[in-house]
Amino acid sequence: MAAQLPTHFDRPEVGETFADRVVSVIFDGNVVRMEFAVSRYEQGKSGEPMKEWSYTAARVVLSLRGAVEMLNQMHRLRAALEEKGLLGRVGEDGPASS
Repeated sequence: MAAQLPTHFDRPEVGETFADRVVSVIFDGNVVRMEFAVSRYEQGKSGEPMKEWSYTAARVVLSLRGAVEMLNQMHRLRAALEEKGLLGRVGEDGPASS
């Protein structure tokens, strides 16, 4: 018999955090620690390359149970992106061809 999921209560006052990079994902045997970052850019002087900085945006620590739930959700997301052709299928490079 599958375990029953707990009742979830949404808290709209909890803000969202934007990130465009995953800096690290570490499993220490008990929890998964993830660090996310946001990139900032500055146009260089004429002829110089653009400068990029990366700033920590959030750190998330998940129990093993939470990490497994996240992986299951990510597998579903991957399948949806593959179906729409936005992500190459496992073993392919680049977007799936139509």
